[in-house]
Amino acid sequence: MICAGSNTKTAFTLIELVMAMALINIIALSLYSSLRIAFDAKDSAEAALEPYRTIVPVFESIRRDITCVSSPEGILFGEFLGESNEEGDYPSDQLSFYSAGFSGSADSQTCNVAEITYALAYGEDEVPMPAQVNIEGKKENLLVRYVRYNPLSEDGQQLNEDILFAGVRSLEIEYYYQSQWLEEWSSSNRDNAVPEAVRFSIGLYDTEDDKQMHSQDQENQDESVYSKTFLLRCSEPAEGQSDVSKR
Repeated sequence: MICAGSNTKTAFTLIELVMAMALINIIALSLYSSLRIAFDAKDSAEAALEPYRTIVPVFESIRRDITCVSSPEGILFGEFLGESNEEGDYPSDQLSFYSAGFSGSADSQTCNVAEITYALAYGEDEVPMPAQVNIEGKKENLLVRYVRYNPLSEDGQQLNEDILFAGVRSLEIEYYYQSQWLEEWSSSNRDNAVPEAVRFSIGLYDTEDDKQMHSQDQENQDESVYSKTFLLRCSEPAEGQSDVSKR
């Protein structure tokens, strides 16, 4: 800035103006970069949580059924049967049990006990015949909840199916009993005993964004798998056994 005299007006030189404009541009660019990084991180976090948000209602449905399993000492207890299967290179397990968590309509003569089956359906031919009446066309890679109402009555053969999730790659079900995890379970072979806990691991197919991320990250090639452990209220833990470990 030049001060030629007391009566002379002061002003900025061209160099000072250029430097000031350069500083403003640097500050604006830094602010833009920071905001861009923050918004990109927000979008990435929301995209990563989206599959989990959609799978939460599935786990809630399983929780309601599992926690209402009939007591082995009751007359309404049905077989608790878990089968270990594979479809290609991925697990495709199945679990059937009696649950007392069903609530029918007020005008229907239906008890609150229903036979529940969780399994994967890869097409119309894979769905049990009684359930095909509710299926239109071919459906693949579906996590299905089959419900048979009044399983102890003569007319308890009606089977309804609820599609819980599409695009399921794998379904692995494990059973915790006496300090170990088992791949299969049959209550008829264990004096009508039920496991202390059941762990569901649901593998989902990656979205296009996930595939691009995995292709860039060579160290992380695993696809999305979500696991949750459910305790059975009617099970009596073995002596000396308390908490159940989670992976």
